[in-house]
Formats: sequence, C-alpha cells, structure tokens
Amino acid sequence: DVEQTYEGDNVVLLQQVTRSLLSDLKRDMRSGGKLSAVLKVAEHEFWPYLHDKNPVKRRMLSDEKTSDPQFYQRAFEYRQFKMLMKLAAKLEKLSASRQMTPLEARNNCLDLVIDTALAYMHKLVLEKFLEGIEKAHAGDRDMLRVLCSLYSLNYLEENMGWYLSNKYFAPSKADAIHEQILRLYDVIRPVA
Repeated sequence: DVEQTYEGDNVVLLQQVTRSLLSDLKRDMRSGGKLSAVLKVAEHEFWPYLHDKNPVKRRMLSDEKTSDPQFYQRAFEYRQFKMLMKLAAKLEKLSASRQMTPLEARNNCLDLVIDTALAYMHKLVLEKFLEGIEKAHAGDRDMLRVLCSLYSLNYLEENMGWYLSNKYFAPSKADAIHEQILRLYDVIRPVA
C-alpha cells in the first residue's frame, strides 16, 4: 500500500513518487480542460517529429547531436511522459471495469508504477546534473559535460528496447549511441 512507508524501502518510495505524478496529471487535466489535455498529449507524442522536420536528418545521429543536453532532455521527458500516460490509461481501464478496486489496479500495474517513477527520477537527475554544470567552476565544466553525456547515453542505451519499440529512435541511432559511449570512455580514461 502506497500509504505506508517502511524506512529505506525504495519500492514504497517509488510508488509514492508515481502517485504524486498521477495526482499532478489529474490536477492538470481537470484545471486545463479536455482541450488542454489533448494538446499536452499531442505535444509529447509529436515533439520528436516536429523538432526535426527533415526525416533524413532525424534518422541520422551525429556526435554533436549526442552531446547536446537538449537531445537527452527531450528523450528522458518523452519516456517519462509516455510511461505516465500509459499507466494512467491502464489504471483508468482497470478501475472503470469495476472488476478491481483502485488499490488492486495499482498492484496489478506495479511494474509500470516502478518504471514510471524511475523514468521520472532519471529525468530529475539529468536536470540537476545540468544545473550543477552551470554552477561549477569553469575549469570543471568540460569534464562534467562529458560525464553528463556518458550518464545520459548509458541510460538511453539501457532503455533502447523501449525507445525502439516506441519508435523514438531508429535502429541506426542505437548503434550511434553505443559508439558515442565508447568514444566518451576514451575521453575519461586518462583522468579516471
């Protein structure tokens, strides 16, 4: 039960994170009306396509693009939002059928609850990492950018199956991301 917290139990804490995200989503949907909700979903669904209108360029991935913090932020935000929307729809479907109580529906979706919280957590870590880079000493920023890229690209590679199945990345991008990770290892090797 999400209402109970056991000291150090990360699963319960992740459930609470997801519950908060769902509450925020519900509040946003109610306050903005149906049109606002549709626009928000459309923005996240079509953003990858609208951001880069050239279909050939969109499928290509350069070193410059894989080093761009906005590239990571868009990918992290897209994953977290898609997972949250999928969870909300699944919970609504299970609860609307009246076959399950809300608690049973949440427990039925526990894997998606945890994954949604983890996606949010990684998005938040990236945001704080980027803020930290801006506040860091000028001499440390370059290496921090490399480490941020390495963190972000590793996360993307770990979740590449999800990104591919949701058609966010083309298979060629998966290869390019892996190659960029290997290049970044060479960059940090002398100072590691």
